[in-house]
Amino acid sequence: MALVIDIETIPRPGIMDTWFPEWAAQKNPDATPEELERMAGLHAEFGMVCAIGYASPDVSKPVHSLTAATLEAERDMLVQFAETLQHYGGTLIGHNIKAFDIPFLAKRYLAHGLRIPEPLRVAGKKPWEVPHVDTLQEMKFGGDCSMSLRSACLLLGLGDPKADCSGGEVWDLFKAGDMGVIARYVESDVEYTRKLWRVLLGAKV
Repeated sequence: MALVIDIETIPRPGIMDTWFPEWAAQKNPDATPEELERMAGLHAEFGMVCAIGYASPDVSKPVHSLTAATLEAERDMLVQFAETLQHYGGTLIGHNIKAFDIPFLAKRYLAHGLRIPEPLRVAGKKPWEVPHVDTLQEMKFGGDCSMSLRSACLLLGLGDPKADCSGGEVWDLFKAGDMGVIARYVESDVEYTRKLWRVLLGAKV
């Protein structure tokens, strides 16, 4: 069995009160404090997962999402998602999941003192031992040019997954308490990712 996944991440609460701003400013000397804070959401040690979307690759099946508005809620969400992973098996499908989603999730499990679910335990494994499918890698077709999910969907005439919301808006939505909008956004990314995967398989969308 397989599972299509996507996550949304944000800066960890209180991260600007740690040594992070000084560290980030050294790498980005022209960035404002707000810009530095946003950058924290891209790193598991400085950020957290605020939403997880997942679905069967079968487009007739519904897309689900989990959200977390606090660090405590993130822990509960990760526990619930681990149960989902156990049910679906070991193959994950997503766009840029090998470089971002999987390592980010694994590190957040560690941060909460939780056991990393087996599908996320890929460290040290050879490429052919990891069953996951990264549609970003698939869309390279042996080249070195990465293609965003939005660009891939444009190429294939699948629609615009960012028509209603984009990843850059998630932090602002989170601060405004719009968790429902974030949930719909992560679900949309999952829906478009599985459409892309079906096209790559040669199946009808």
